[in-house]
Amino acid sequence: MKVLASANPLYHAVEAGRALFDGRLTDASIPIAFAFFIVLAVLTTIWSMRSLRRIAG
Repeated sequence: MKVLASANPLYHAVEAGRALFDGRLTDASIPIAFAFFIVLAVLTTIWSMRSLRRIAG
């Protein structure tokens, strides 16, 4: 179940939030979560721009 949970983007956000709330600023989950969400943001931005260009003609 833990292997499957690591594929969920919210898992990384929750783990990073827990580490930050607990004061563990050097926890490895924090940069992993930021990197994961930056990649997701870039991918969804590219996808939405392509979709809008297709719709616009």
